Amino acid sequence: RNIVKKDVSTSVTSIEPEEISFLPVSSVTEVIGLQAGIEEGLVVRGGGSDELLFQIDGVTLRDPRNNKPISSIALTSIQEVSIEKGGFNAEYGQVRSGIVNIVSKEGSMSNYYSAIQVKYGPPQQKHLGISVYDPNSMWNRSYLDPEVAWTGTQNGAWDNYEQRQYPQFEGWNNISNALLSDDDPTNDLSPAGAKALWEWQRRRRPSIQPDYIIDASFGGPVPIVGSSLGNLRFFASFRFEKEMLLIPLSRDDYQEYFGALKLTSNLTKGMTLTLSGNTGKTYNVAANTGDAFLNNVSFGINGQQFWNSTDFMRTPLQIASITNEQRSGRIFTPSWYSQAIVQHLSLSGKLSHFINSNTFYEVGVEFLNSQYETGPLAQRDLTKKYEVVPGYFVDEAPFGFDKNPNTGIAEQGFFFGGHSSTLRDSSSNSTFNINAAITTQYTKEHLFKAGIEFNYYDLNLKYGEVNEFFSTRNYVDQIWNPYRFSAYVQDKMEMLGFVANIGVRMDMSNPNTVWDNADPFDPYFSSNPSKSTDVVKVKSKVDLTVSPRLGISHPITDKSKLYFNYGHFKQMPAYEEIYRIGRANSGQIQNYGDPNLIQAKTVSYELGYDHSIFEDYLIQLAAFYNDVTDQQAYTQYISNTVGYFRTNSNSYADTRGLELTLKKTRGNWFRGFINYTYQVNTSGAFGRKVIYEDRGEQKLYDQTTSNFYQDRPVPQPRANATITAFTPPDYGIIF
Repeated sequence: RNIVKKDVSTSVTSIEPEEISFLPVSSVTEVIGLQAGIEEGLVVRGGGSDELLFQIDGVTLRDPRNNKPISSIALTSIQEVSIEKGGFNAEYGQVRSGIVNIVSKEGSMSNYYSAIQVKYGPPQQKHLGISVYDPNSMWNRSYLDPEVAWTGTQNGAWDNYEQRQYPQFEGWNNISNALLSDDDPTNDLSPAGAKALWEWQRRRRPSIQPDYIIDASFGGPVPIVGSSLGNLRFFASFRFEKEMLLIPLSRDDYQEYFGALKLTSNLTKGMTLTLSGNTGKTYNVAANTGDAFLNNVSFGINGQQFWNSTDFMRTPLQIASITNEQRSGRIFTPSWYSQAIVQHLSLSGKLSHFINSNTFYEVGVEFLNSQYETGPLAQRDLTKKYEVVPGYFVDEAPFGFDKNPNTGIAEQGFFFGGHSSTLRDSSSNSTFNINAAITTQYTKEHLFKAGIEFNYYDLNLKYGEVNEFFSTRNYVDQIWNPYRFSAYVQDKMEMLGFVANIGVRMDMSNPNTVWDNADPFDPYFSSNPSKSTDVVKVKSKVDLTVSPRLGISHPITDKSKLYFNYGHFKQMPAYEEIYRIGRANSGQIQNYGDPNLIQAKTVSYELGYDHSIFEDYLIQLAAFYNDVTDQQAYTQYISNTVGYFRTNSNSYADTRGLELTLKKTRGNWFRGFINYTYQVNTSGAFGRKVIYEDRGEQKLYDQTTSNFYQDRPVPQPRANATITAFTPPDYGIIF
């Protein structure tokens, strides 16, 4: 078959099951991340995963809360992975960076199919060098090295260079003297006893266990009744993954469960009904609101230190970035972080009907629900029943959660109570979708398609920061019901040696709420909102946009083509942020959204060339430019009585780059690909990052801030290569 698709006018990569089996990957996100223009975390051409459209059999899997994709699927159930990186047809909406459409396998009418993959990783450290629990690690040596442990790190045994590498410690002799000389006789300890108590409080050890993945599928005809129900067939799949974390946190590992079932029936000749369902659950570690900035000094949109309630720590880089400091609480306190369980349920049905050889229509309904359960570990048993030295009893700390401000002996930075495990979340969000489309080969030159789509959302948002000791909170507890309607028309025209994909899409979004409108420094935002006299209830606006799409493919030969595409792509901001009203216990607002934010817009241009060589090789070259405006950002407002972050649409960016891929899709001796990406990103924001009510403070800020500068990181070219060598089935001596 011709591996150059002449009627496609955009960058498309198709990956089949056999190719996936050759790749050194364990998940579909890793398969996607190996392609040109795509980085870890489903970042496509500089656009975050929240700008991506992820579909399984045409069913969208996206949490409306944060626009993040739900990307779990069993690899053994995949029939094809299609990745599109620009120039999307008008039928695709709420997407700005890329489309991943996975076609899952369908049960056979006559045969049964089964497959299972088991991957096992032996117990091992996830890092180089010594363990953080080693006596000579940065967090331990000052307290255990005989040269300094008893008399302190400044006793002269270490030179200045060595002292700067480790925490300063006064020595167990001084710790004991302080305990013996205070007015509390219950805490008296000798130097050896104080050291024994410290070792008890630091008794946590690494959990070195294996990683493993179980991936299985089974399908075929439904027995007994299948033949009388339109040759009803099924395909079921299951996936379980356990991955040990870099170091134990509130959990020792990351776990993921996923299950799916697909039923297909031919109701009549030309009419097919497909019912699908999948569910999944993940077990995560949630970053505290006060820790997230350690991951990136400017981790928020527009450079704001702005936390996300679904910031989870999984990768070694994420964990190392947040725990990279001398304070030891993040490493040795299991309750420092909250545990998070996220589960989803997707149900869908699609009816396809071929009216005749030229025309067919599809009608679909979809339901998606996601639920969050984030909170601290089980309460600590405060019974003092452990005798660490003769006559001295303590409780089980640092294990378990306690809101009291407990600190470890000898270390100010070793907390195992109080302000830890601050994240809470019990949100539940649902999406109801109805869609319909009709496709007809109107003439030999025109393939016409039109469709409509309606989405209704039930957002029950309950999340925020809760610090039980300091009685501080920034909590959201609200229910919202926005809805969207979309319609599109598109035409694929083939004439004069060109294939043109022309379309237009209309998107209407209604926040469906009434919002409080007030001056940014009004008492409404303070701890005394009752003093406000200037708040006006305003009905939210309907946002209506029209997006043109154009793609042209010019087959040069039967093995090559040149293509160009241009389009406007719109997307609603995350509902979690536009509806956010976070109030502290005092009543003061700390975060304030805006349902009237307009949709973010990406204007995309792409020029590409595909060429097939020797039937087995495919060369793909693409140059692109994305102009991004109206992205969600934040501005901080400060006065004597208010201090909060407010959502706006002031962020902008542009991305341009070049992608080159050489792929060998078939062969008896080797297959594989090599790709190269060169990409330049620029981003910034219009307006001020901070606005003061006091004009003097505002003038000082404007003179000293660097926020007005564009962010222009140095380009980092990337290359991926995978080569699989093997022998033909008939190679060798046959006996």
